[in-house]
Amino acid sequence: MKMIVPLIVALLFSSVSAEDSNRSEKRGRKGRGFFKELNLSKEQIEKLKAHRKENKGQLKGKMKEMKSLREELDSAFLKGASDSDLTGISKKMSALKAEMENSKLQKMIFMKNLLTEEQRKAFIEKKKSRKGKRGARFKKRNQD
Repeated sequence: MKMIVPLIVALLFSSVSAEDSNRSEKRGRKGRGFFKELNLSKEQIEKLKAHRKENKGQLKGKMKEMKSLREELDSAFLKGASDSDLTGISKKMSALKAEMENSKLQKMIFMKNLLTEEQRKAFIEKKKSRKGKRGARFKKRNQD
């Protein structure tokens, strides 16, 4: 009996970690498949990798900052902060949002200059397709 309990615990943890690794592998393949379908040249792939490495984490940091500002705004609202304090936080949020939009535009310009016309068309179609699938999942989740 003493041997069975540790064995069961070990089996449970091993199956959970196997599921986690499968999920992360699938996520990694998704992104590669998206760009693989564009038939990128080796040079394009290298430029894309370099660009991603250069800009890695920027968006996450900005999103984290935006979340923090939203929480700050909510907190200030609840505490009855002055109008000027609320306006100040809102202006910070607007400036950050503008930075995020600019980053998005810079990425779009990079992709425009990297891809051929055919690849750009395929890229937009894939993007629309992915967006549609996400929207359908969102609708389905909210209907339940």
